[in-house]
Amino acid sequence: MGNICAILYQKLKQKIITQKYQSQNDGSDLQTFKFSIQDSTEFRQALKSFQKVQIMYKENKYFSDDQLKRITQDIEGFIKPDAISNLEQIKYLSWSGKYDNMNQKIGKWIVKWKDEALNDVGGQYSNNKKQGIWKDIFKNYIIKSQVYEVGEYACETRQHFWKMIYKDEEIGGGEYNLKGQKTGKWIELSDGYSYDSQVMYFGEYKDNKKVGIWDILFRKNNETKFKLIGCGSYSEGGNGIKIGKWVEQSEGFYADSQITYQGEYKNGKKDGRWDIFFMNNNQNELIGGGSYGEEDGAAIKVGEWTELDSGFENRKQVLVQGVYQQEKKVGEWSILYRKGGGFYDKRSLGIKIGKWVEQSEGFYADSQITYQGEYKIGKKDGRWDIFFMNNNQDELIGGGSYGEEDGAAIKVGEWTELDSGFENRKQVLVQGVYQQEKKIGEWSILYRKGGGFYDERGSGIKIGKWVEQSEDFYADSQIKYHGEYKNGKKVGRWDIWYEDEWGFVKKIGGGSYDEVGEGIKFGQWIELINDFDDSKQITQKGEYKNGKKVGIWDDYDLQENDPFQSVRKNQWIRDEK
Repeated sequence: MGNICAILYQKLKQKIITQKYQSQNDGSDLQTFKFSIQDSTEFRQALKSFQKVQIMYKENKYFSDDQLKRITQDIEGFIKPDAISNLEQIKYLSWSGKYDNMNQKIGKWIVKWKDEALNDVGGQYSNNKKQGIWKDIFKNYIIKSQVYEVGEYACETRQHFWKMIYKDEEIGGGEYNLKGQKTGKWIELSDGYSYDSQVMYFGEYKDNKKVGIWDILFRKNNETKFKLIGCGSYSEGGNGIKIGKWVEQSEGFYADSQITYQGEYKNGKKDGRWDIFFMNNNQNELIGGGSYGEEDGAAIKVGEWTELDSGFENRKQVLVQGVYQQEKKVGEWSILYRKGGGFYDKRSLGIKIGKWVEQSEGFYADSQITYQGEYKIGKKDGRWDIFFMNNNQDELIGGGSYGEEDGAAIKVGEWTELDSGFENRKQVLVQGVYQQEKKIGEWSILYRKGGGFYDERGSGIKIGKWVEQSEDFYADSQIKYHGEYKNGKKVGRWDIWYEDEWGFVKKIGGGSYDEVGEGIKFGQWIELINDFDDSKQITQKGEYKNGKKVGIWDDYDLQENDPFQSVRKNQWIRDEK
């Protein structure tokens, strides 16, 4: 790799989702976003998706895993497609500022996370355009990837030098010309930049196009220096086309999944042999690859390939092996981790047929889930069973049936499914009925008593009384919320219950939501810190006003026997504005 990469790393200073859009005829618009998230219990990357449905240009509904996550009102019509780019942003991100009588943004606008203003984030609007010095959040901003971009706007156009900030460290940036085009040397961050995936690119722009050699650099969270992991060249003609030999990182590259692809580009298209390497115990191992050909001007996979299964990482070293014909998988494909696989049709259509054993999307050492059933002309058909490898035994733990509607396979009737994040320490199932691919009626949680109802119209909206687990529910943090939904939003009293390591269940918090159905917290609340578990039982007590924390909030340690000593010193005050 050193022969094909310029040694530009010495110049580096420390200062320095596939979107699918579909228009529908009923006045609604659907956008599907895919993004990489950090699994809270296993610290690994996982690909998730959410859907944004916009109703008549006014109301935006966000869904993930068939559940309504947020409803927003869009005063100006369409929100820019990249305005919200991951599930955390759906749940916690909001903007606050003023409009004039023409619904144009004016004056100071700030960014809020969980209804609390981010420090110095935002800037000034004039006639609906950003002006002056701004501090923007990075595209894929999440709580574990607090990256900011700081610089100057002129009439919504970026000007002069912009810098990128992570953990109070200037780690990237570059210059914009007066047209808002990138120019000169730049250090850019990958879209998925986070504490465990600190990947950056170093090279040159000319009229907003990459030219010459670009380096790819990476560091682990506990490291201070970046190291070179890849590089390659762009055409000097200013068309942004990759040429010659390249070493590229995988889309989900992070500390436990350091995957690179090595091969050659010809006129911007992959050509010939490409190899796949995996950094295993500080050794770069060749683990797969195959060849590219060309058809109708596009690069296509041809012949035998050994590829990575979805979610490949240190604890899930699973490969798939088989043959491509005209970019389609044909014949038998094998799974090289353990028994699995199935057949593709022989007509080069890449269509699965017959009996298959498939792994779950998040398959890894502690979550060895497989699905067994039959494909009919590329669609799942009839009964599919779900198996879990538990104590070296493959156990049948769930499943259900597929039917067909409008040429697509859909879930029908009774199903037992895995709850999000199912693994050895969180063996939670959900059970209920599908109607036209939508959950309806009562759904139960089979780890402990829980569940609730979805509306009968199949819209995936929760109604009535529910018992829900916390998002990070696992063996050492068994938290549940008891309360009521109205049209998909929490209303009235909600209580927080905790089962400790000895199996004792007790109510440790809660508070009230407005009865109108806006899902707004008010009055006195007792909440849990973000990383509450058996070893860190801290609650926070204070007041909400119009959905915002106000006044003094106290931290309480539930493991402190003396009630007077349980109030920790760090009382904090919320702005009542």
